Amino acid sequence: MTGGGRAPAEIGFHPTLTFITGASNTGKSHIFKCVNFGLGAPTPEHDFPEARGYDEVLLELASNGEIVTVRRTFGQEDVALWFAGPMEDWDDEAAEELPVQADRARPLATLGGRLMNAMGFDPSMALVKNQRGETQVLSFRTISNLFLVSEEEVISDKSLVVPSPAFAPTANRSAFSLMVSGRAPSDEQIAQLREAHLQRQRATQQVEVLVPMIEDLRAEIAEAGDRRDHLEREIAQIDEQLGELSEAVAASGDAVREQLTRRNEALAAAERARKRVTRSSELQSRFKLLAEHYASDVQRLEFAMESGHFFQQLAASHCPRCGRTLTDEDQCHPELADFAAIERASRVEIKKLAPKIAELRITIADVERETAEAGGDRRHWQKHAAAIDREIQLVANPTAAKARARVQGLAKRRRQLEERLLRFRELDRYLTMKQEADLARRQAIETFRPRQDATSLRSLQEHVRRTLNAWHLPVASDVVYDIRDDDLVVDGKARAANGKGVRAVMHAAFTVGLMRHCFDKNTPHAGFVVIDSPLTPFRGSASDDEEDPQERADVHSASLHSLASVVGAGQTVIIDNIDPPTDLDDGAEVVVFTGPGARGRHGFYPTS
Repeated sequence: MTGGGRAPAEIGFHPTLTFITGASNTGKSHIFKCVNFGLGAPTPEHDFPEARGYDEVLLELASNGEIVTVRRTFGQEDVALWFAGPMEDWDDEAAEELPVQADRARPLATLGGRLMNAMGFDPSMALVKNQRGETQVLSFRTISNLFLVSEEEVISDKSLVVPSPAFAPTANRSAFSLMVSGRAPSDEQIAQLREAHLQRQRATQQVEVLVPMIEDLRAEIAEAGDRRDHLEREIAQIDEQLGELSEAVAASGDAVREQLTRRNEALAAAERARKRVTRSSELQSRFKLLAEHYASDVQRLEFAMESGHFFQQLAASHCPRCGRTLTDEDQCHPELADFAAIERASRVEIKKLAPKIAELRITIADVERETAEAGGDRRHWQKHAAAIDREIQLVANPTAAKARARVQGLAKRRRQLEERLLRFRELDRYLTMKQEADLARRQAIETFRPRQDATSLRSLQEHVRRTLNAWHLPVASDVVYDIRDDDLVVDGKARAANGKGVRAVMHAAFTVGLMRHCFDKNTPHAGFVVIDSPLTPFRGSASDDEEDPQERADVHSASLHSLASVVGAGQTVIIDNIDPPTDLDDGAEVVVFTGPGARGRHGFYPTS
C-alpha cells in the first residue's frame, strides 16, 4: 500500500502458507480487503484509521514462471494498471491501463480477463446467467468467492458456492461446475432451460389474454339472462320429442316398405314383359325380312319362266354372249337356249319354297301374338306399380309432411338454444385453458444445476474429507457435496446445521479442498486462497456454547500444520486471531501483529 508520501505498507506471502495473526485492530482483515480490491473488487470502506492517506494497492502475482504487478487506486474503480514485471521494477510508462469491467467483445483487454487467463480459465466463455437461460461473460468476480472468503462468509450458513447476497447464483453455480469438472454448461442444458422459461412465459401471456375474454363472456351471459341448466333441460326435451317423431315415422315406414316391396315386384314383372316385347319384336322383324327374301326368290323364278318365251320372239343378228354374227340358220351356245328346261327347273324351285313360306307365315303370326301378350303384360304391371305408388303417397306423405314440419320447428328451436348454450361451453373452454396455463406458469422449474461429473465430485469430496481429517475434525463415514443446497453434508449432517465454529472450519476445508482438487485434476483455479478468520469461531465440535479448549487448540494447530505441510497444491493465506503453533515457522510465513506499545510489528501499516 502506498500514498500520501507515507512509508509503504508491505506484506509478503509464502508459496505454501501465510498465517497472519495478532491483536485486534491491527489491519488483518484490512489486508483481505486490499487483496480483494487489487483483484478487481470495489473500493473498500475506509473503516481502518491507519489506512488514511494510503490510496494505492500494488499486488504482485506469479503465474507460470512470469511475474506481473497490478496497481489500483482507491476511488478509481473503473481501471487498473498492469505491469509485466515485479513490483520493485515498476515503470509507469510500461504499465498498461486495463478496464476492470468485464467486456464480452474483448475479454483479454480487461483486468479480470488477464487474471482468469493466467489461472487457466477461458475469459471468452459464457456462463448461464439465470433461470431464463440467458448467458453472461465469465467474470473474475463470479469465481472470486471460491478462493477469497471473507470473515462474514466463512461462518455463514448459506451456500458455499453462491455468495450472500446472491446477485447471480446461476452464474456462480456454472463457474463452480467449470472449476470442478473443467467443462462449461452444455448447449443442450441452456436450450432446455430457455425452453422451460419460454413455456412459462407463453403460459403467462395466455392467462393475460384469457382473463378479459372470460370476463366479457360472463358479462354476455349475465346480460342474456340465460341459465345453463334451463337451456340443457329444454334441449333434452327437444331431443326426446325428436325421438318420438322418429319412432312414428319408423312405424309408417314399415308399411311403406311393404308397399315398396310389392311395387318393386310389379316393376320387375313389367321389366321382364318389356324384355319379352323387345325379343318378340326383334324375331318378328327377322321373320318378316326372311319372308321378303322368299317372295323375292319366287319373283325371280317366275321371271325366269316368262323370259324364255320372250327370248324366243327376239331376232338377234349377234350372239348376246360372245358377239358373233348370226344368220337364220346359225345357233350359238345352244346349251343356254333350252327355255323349257329353265321353266321346269323354276317351277320345281317355287314348289320347294311354298312350304317354307307357309311355315314362316305361321311363325310370324305366333310371334305377333307373343308380342301382343307381352305388351299387355307390361301395361298391366305398370298400371299395378302406379296404383301402389298412389297408395304409398296416400299412406306416407301425410305422416312425412307432418313429421317434417314438426322436425323443422324443433330443430330451429334447438339451434337457437345451442347458440345460447355455446357461450357456456366457450366459457368452460376458456376456464380450462386458463387453469392449464396457470398451472404451467406456476409450475416450479427445477433450479438450474450445471451438469456435474460424478467422478469429479467424488474427487472433490475426497479432498475435503482428507482435509477435515488432517485438521482433526474427523469424518466418521462420508463427505457429500449436496448439489441441491450447494453445500457440504458430513456424516449425514448438513454443514448449515452446525454451529458457526464448525461451519467456519468446514467452509475453509471446502475452499482448500477445492483448490487441491483443481491442482489434482488440472482444472482452472486461482492457485491460491485467502480466508479470513476460519479458526477463531471454533470452540469445539459439540456446541459453540460449550467450549472445549483442548479440541479447539488441537484443531487450530492441526489445520495450520496440515496447510504448511502440503507443498505444490496451492498457496494459502489464513488471517485469524489465534496464537500460532510454536513450530509453524518451519514451513510457513507467520506474521504476527502485536498492536500498539508491544514489541514486534505493530500492524499492517507503519506507525511512523
